[in-house]
Amino acid sequence: MKEQCERITCDVLVIGGGGAGLAAAISAARQGVDVLIVSKGESGKSGATYYDVAEIGAYNAPEAGQGDSPECFYEDIERAALGVFVPGLGRILAEQASETLKYLCGLPGGDRIFERIDSDYKVFQSCFTSKPRAHVMKDHFRPLMEVLYRESKKLGVRTMDGVTVAELLTAQGVCCGAYGFDQENREIEVLAKSVILAAGGAGQLFAHNMYPHDVTGDAYSLAYQAGAEMVNMEFVQMGIGVAYPFVNLFENYLWECFPILENGRGEHFLKHYLPKGATEEAVLRDKRGHFPFSTRDRSAYVEIAVQKEINAGRGNSRGNVFLRLDTPEMRECLKSPSQFSLMWETTRQWYLDKGMDIRSTPLEIACFAHAVNGGALIDVHGMTSIEGLYAVGEAAAGPHGADRLGGNMSVASQVFGRIAGEHSGMRASQMKKYPEMISKRSKRSDFWRNIHLPKGTQIEEVKKQIQTETDRSLLIIRSGERLQQYISFLDNMKTECLEGKDVGQRSTAQMICLWHMINTGLLMARAADARKESRGSHYREDYPQMDQGQDLMAIQKR
Repeated sequence: MKEQCERITCDVLVIGGGGAGLAAAISAARQGVDVLIVSKGESGKSGATYYDVAEIGAYNAPEAGQGDSPECFYEDIERAALGVFVPGLGRILAEQASETLKYLCGLPGGDRIFERIDSDYKVFQSCFTSKPRAHVMKDHFRPLMEVLYRESKKLGVRTMDGVTVAELLTAQGVCCGAYGFDQENREIEVLAKSVILAAGGAGQLFAHNMYPHDVTGDAYSLAYQAGAEMVNMEFVQMGIGVAYPFVNLFENYLWECFPILENGRGEHFLKHYLPKGATEEAVLRDKRGHFPFSTRDRSAYVEIAVQKEINAGRGNSRGNVFLRLDTPEMRECLKSPSQFSLMWETTRQWYLDKGMDIRSTPLEIACFAHAVNGGALIDVHGMTSIEGLYAVGEAAAGPHGADRLGGNMSVASQVFGRIAGEHSGMRASQMKKYPEMISKRSKRSDFWRNIHLPKGTQIEEVKKQIQTETDRSLLIIRSGERLQQYISFLDNMKTECLEGKDVGQRSTAQMICLWHMINTGLLMARAADARKESRGSHYREDYPQMDQGQDLMAIQKR
């Protein structure tokens, strides 16, 4: 007997209830259309925007009074991209950033989103930037999420939580909805006139990551399987993070005090990985400019050294190395105005609240995966190469390149969230009926209900196996040999899912997430294998130099 499928209709469907999804939903709702957010977690309280992974959140917006401008902001975006981005999208981001900041502050409760020093915003100079334009939010981005969620409810945006989307629905090349399962394994089919993909990044593909458990690469897998053009999937922000007793991003301004790196044996190891002529002081000075790993300067040797020490088994019992902040340089930094002295008390108090005095206690660190700079390529309206399908937030590609400015993902989510929401809402309002779709629900249902793992295999075990292999192949150090091994591993895993026998009760939603992880891992690995050079966040040990002849590379399902 076939299980019943719940069919829902709306004008604009938003897949994902994080910061970008809420921004898009609000903008669409202002066009007077019916908007539904479908979220794997709880709308407004899930996804990367809500996840507490740092003491602050940063939101880039130029202020004229600070000697900054949209043109200067754009030049920073262009410089960070290293040639692999869409200039027109970068300009939109630079030109509309300040407008979105004013808009957010004007929402009910919005005056409490950003920190202030007296009447001025508290700002600092974030990664890869030439000016201090990163507006500070305490408690990461939670104040922003709370304001956006309240506004979405006020505008009548509907939410449906606990739904994992398995695939996008298309009719004659136009996206017209989504199909998935709820937590009770019931089928959900949503028909929509416009669809906005806001399902976040792929942090959970890596064992060492700074993302919540629900961010499993769904957006990339969904877009690719539907036929969208994908770019820059090889560019993943990675960098040093605190690994124990909690996971936390290690802010770039903390490198100003020239911290000391030690392995599990108490040995200072950085010097062993430096090229001839480079000094520890020079490498750490470069590291002050950005949190993410980048081959653009000598700071790359910090992450390379840490990862190689850990790979060689010279970490502590948990596989981590140590970083000590209490140095003579730190005491000097606190005596004079600097990014370090500006942010130190906020940072130290945040750690103290978690029971750790970072002035006297060494930090256990490792290399972590963070945000993906690629995704589904969008146009100036936020639409992908598939008509009716939009992408926002970390699901979208084009505004960012080989490296991304710190604080730019948050502002891009709001800028392009507003743009995509407005355009999708206007588009939906002009459509008198839903696209006619030839129903293939029975075929879809059979496929998704029949993907299984081999008998005796647990989903969490397979997920950990995938994460371990991803760290070995994609985290910091990459090579053609390892990438090919990883691709073969994932291809075999996918075959096992298709050929596995039913072993009884299991969550279809969990299997879908695993499927999306495998697809996204393959996308990243194939993109990394194709780019035979080192550029920004992409480091090929077998091709360590940048090749100016290699440009933006697209991957699309045929």
